Amino acid sequence: MSKSVSHLDLRDIAKNGRVITTTLDKLFVEEEQKRVHKAEIITGKDGEQLMKRVQKYLDQK
Repeated sequence: MSKSVSHLDLRDIAKNGRVITTTLDKLFVEEEQKRVHKAEIITGKDGEQLMKRVQKYLDQK
């Protein structure tokens, strides 16, 4: 995996909304500290609901 891109796999925690939010918060804090400008968030093949949740999170910030 590239150092210039952060990777986050949400498939294992897809059922817990609070954990997803906390994990995304941590990802963006780490990105800022490491000065990474790109993130790849993996939601899986059937991750439509998860992707909607991530999009809603991103729209808030």
